[in-house]
Amino acid sequence: MKRPRNRRIVLKTVISLVILLCLGLIGYNLYPEPTLDQHAKVDKLIVYKSKRTLLAYSKGKLLKSYRISLGGQPVGAKEFEGDLKTPEGLYTINDKNQYSSYHKNLGSPTQMNRILPTPKV
Repeated sequence: MKRPRNRRIVLKTVISLVILLCLGLIGYNLYPEPTLDQHAKVDKLIVYKSKRTLLAYSKGKLLKSYRISLGGQPVGAKEFEGDLKTPEGLYTINDKNQYSSYHKNLGSPTQMNRILPTPKV
C-alpha cells in the first residue's frame, strides 16, 4: 500500500519542480536588462558569432555585453544569400532601423573593409 502513495509524492514533487523551473525561466526572460547610461558613447562593437554575443566598448573599456540572435549556422564566412550565416568584416553602423520590430536592430551596415577574406571553393 505504501508504493502508490510514494509514487504520488514523487509525482507531485517532480511536477512542482517543473512548474518552479518554468516560472523561473519566464521571470528571467521578462526581467529587463540594465541599460547603458544615456550619455555613453559606444565607439566599437565586437560580435562573437559562436557565442552569440555582442560587446559594446567605449575608449577600450567594455560597457555592456548582449545576447544576440544570428542565422541558424552563424559561424564561418557568408558565401551566398540564404546560407544562414552572418557576414564577417569591419563595418560602420550608418543608421538605426526605426521600422524594425527588433528594438536593437542597427540597420544595414556599410561594409568598410573585410577582416577575413572569403575562402575560395
